Amino acid sequence: MLRSGDLVKVMPGYHRWGENSRTSCDCFFCFHKSKEVGIVTTTWVDEDDALSAIIEFDVGEWVFRKHEFKHLDVVSSL
Repeated sequence: MLRSGDLVKVMPGYHRWGENSRTSCDCFFCFHKSKEVGIVTTTWVDEDDALSAIIEFDVGEWVFRKHEFKHLDVVSSL
């Protein structure tokens, strides 16, 4: 379970390879050349009664839903 203040890293399984390219990923992080390490700024229960989180990365914020948490590795927790 993610909590505000957690330091997380996006795991390789999150990357999405583009339909037109087999050599590059077209996900938010690769597109912006992110370091893929971020801090959880907000967590809440969404309209599906599932936990969601806003995570601040070096290239901006990104929302992760509970089903995407499996792609995050908690590096450090408060």
